[in-house]
Amino acid sequence: AEVEDIEEEAGDAPEHAASPLPARRGVSVFTVIGCLLFGALAGAAMVWIVYNRPSDGTSIDYDGDGRAEERLFFVGERLERVESDRNRDGKADQIVHVGLDRAIDMVESDDDFDGGYEAVTRFHHNQPQRWVVDDGLDRTIDYRGEYAMGVIFREEWLDPQGNVVKSVLYDNGFPVSGEFDSDGDGRLDTARRYDRRGEIATSGPLPAK
Repeated sequence: AEVEDIEEEAGDAPEHAASPLPARRGVSVFTVIGCLLFGALAGAAMVWIVYNRPSDGTSIDYDGDGRAEERLFFVGERLERVESDRNRDGKADQIVHVGLDRAIDMVESDDDFDGGYEAVTRFHHNQPQRWVVDDGLDRTIDYRGEYAMGVIFREEWLDPQGNVVKSVLYDNGFPVSGEFDSDGDGRLDTARRYDRRGEIATSGPLPAK
């Protein structure tokens, strides 16, 4: 009878007393790596946004008349372009574009101040390389100048069909020789030599080609 009582008491014990403890689950190494990669990407994105956020422009009023003559635009901390109002009419007429290497890349100019940017100068290492002018803003080049080490060495004027009607070669920045279309037929027919002041020293027909 005592044995039966002991067995009954054992049978009446709560079930949770005999159940095993749940096993502890560890954190996967892939989960850790994923969290680290996400954090790194999020941090890089935030840094990119900070350093590439465009600015509204910094105004400079040189003469103190309350109207800015220059506005500097930044992307993050990098200067992207400078807009200038050279004739003080309240509108920009020259834009200097700055490349990622912080050197001048291109300059757009409205030299007749009519609201259209007809002149574009390309730069390399802050030195002018090529200057083109589209007077009619019709996407045809009317004039182009080429530079070597920042010094002009050739100028060309073109007609609406793209024919060169006048060219001048320079030496150390001074004109020395050139060719000219005297009758307007789209062909160069006259050879010229220039003196140190740019005056025509000699002029004669070009040999027929």
